[in-house]
Amino acid sequence: MSATEPGTLMWIGPTCGAFAEAYEFCLENSAQLARRHHCEQALDRRAAGVRGIVLARNNRAPISLQSLSHLRRRYSAAEFTHLLGPLALGLRSGEDLPSSERMAWYRWNEVLPHWLKRWGAATSEQTKPRRSVLIIASHYQAAEPLTDLAASTGAATAWLTSPDCLPFQNFDSVWWDDSTAAPASTATWQGRLRRFGKAAEHAWIVNNPTADQARIAHLAGVDRILIKPHQIDGLLQGLNRQTVPAKLRAA
Repeated sequence: MSATEPGTLMWIGPTCGAFAEAYEFCLENSAQLARRHHCEQALDRRAAGVRGIVLARNNRAPISLQSLSHLRRRYSAAEFTHLLGPLALGLRSGEDLPSSERMAWYRWNEVLPHWLKRWGAATSEQTKPRRSVLIIASHYQAAEPLTDLAASTGAATAWLTSPDCLPFQNFDSVWWDDSTAAPASTATWQGRLRRFGKAAEHAWIVNNPTADQARIAHLAGVDRILIKPHQIDGLLQGLNRQTVPAKLRAA
């Protein structure tokens, strides 16, 4: 298979809950996606042209080293990543979880988009752009690069130093910088998000949150958690809603 061909992304494990956004992105943007429930099924049901394998792990249950070894031999050219859900973050690195392959569920957008881009996978051209972005940051130095990025897409852009300034409504995307939105309880996050209605997509741009802080924000309704220095691709993904998936699905 040519290195320039998009190939197949294999997803092993759950696709809902903390993994839903990452899986939806892969489903909509990979040229072909092969879904398998566990490693044994991935071995029983072969897929052609596999370029990458995502092992989604939602708990600390061990993976069979024999199955994992067979999987690596069968798909020797594929890249691997273990996508760890909130209950799996405490897993220790080892033979079944190399440290170089582990990734917290909220950091998926730092790796998976680059995989697909490197493979040349085509994304759907039928998109509905998000046309307005509200940036909440306490000072201009934090807000300026975000406003420039949002404005560069053609989106209407506004900046607030605090969500208490005015009752803004009907923004498509709200970007929270941690200069204003520090890590908080579930109730505090829900209060923040409630101000902007149910339709807005929320991104939190934060410097090294703990796994528990990220989990609380996610459960409260934050759609994207981007670690500083933030990945531009992760923010730009939120400015487009995929409407019609343009892909093939592997059997």
